[in-house]
Amino acid sequence: MQIQQLEYLMKVVECGSITRAAQQLFLSQPSLTKSISNLESEYHIKIFDRRPKGIQLTPEGKEFLYYAQNVLNAIRSLDKVFEEGFRTGRHILSIASQQFSFLYDLILQTYRQFESHSIHIDLLEADRGEIVEAVIGRTADIGLIVCSHMDARPFHWLINDKNLEVHVIDYSNVYVSVGPKSPLYDAEIIRSEELVDQLQIVLDMEDDTKSGVYSKKEGLINTHHVFFCNSLASCIHFLLQTDAFAFTQKWVIDSLEKTPIRSIPLESRSQSNELVWVKRTNEATSEVEKQFLHNLYNHFGNSIPPL
Repeated sequence: MQIQQLEYLMKVVECGSITRAAQQLFLSQPSLTKSISNLESEYHIKIFDRRPKGIQLTPEGKEFLYYAQNVLNAIRSLDKVFEEGFRTGRHILSIASQQFSFLYDLILQTYRQFESHSIHIDLLEADRGEIVEAVIGRTADIGLIVCSHMDARPFHWLINDKNLEVHVIDYSNVYVSVGPKSPLYDAEIIRSEELVDQLQIVLDMEDDTKSGVYSKKEGLINTHHVFFCNSLASCIHFLLQTDAFAFTQKWVIDSLEKTPIRSIPLESRSQSNELVWVKRTNEATSEVEKQFLHNLYNHFGNSIPPL
């Protein structure tokens, strides 16, 4: 496939006729027809139906056209931004993150530090698997994730396998979050044995981690009564409507403050959760990314490592 073939294709669609498109492109009709036929052969599809009154896109041709247009748009953007002697000077901050209430003010702080420049900020809130895929797929450059002691090993295996690097930002004790219907609601500290056979809400775990839960004889997951969910809103709803509990960290507790949910320390568990950020290996961080990370580490009173 050549870019010129896609441009020819778009002209045919615009004109609704191979004959008229050939005239506007100053090509012979057979040459243009051959260009379209070569595309069809290369991708094993039929792009057009030839009809007495012109051409009509087939369903697969319509889908092909969608991707062809995206390719041409990307080429034009490259040409515009990187043509000789010209740069947009735009700062881009692209983040994929779990849901953290502290994040919004940090993004706003970073924006204000760069608002005299051209700046583009993209925030995706997703579960951990989607965050990792977003960083791998370049729809995000920085991923923010909580890594618990329960799934640290499979998580780091995943990171290493995907050629990503991980940096620890902060640590947190384990808390037990409960709603008013929980018998533990008034407790000041909770022991793990008090949670046996109670309904547990587990927020944001990958399928591989969930599968591993059921193969372990020990751990904090109650395999008898458990809800897995990947949004904070659903977790809050179930905690308020049942006597369930959820293990949480200080980064999530902030998001529960405006609800009746209490977050109570779990006895004998210290710093067993990490807040980390991930990026693609061997790629430099931009000026705006460094500033955001500086703001992030500073928010937790920690020193930012060399970038």
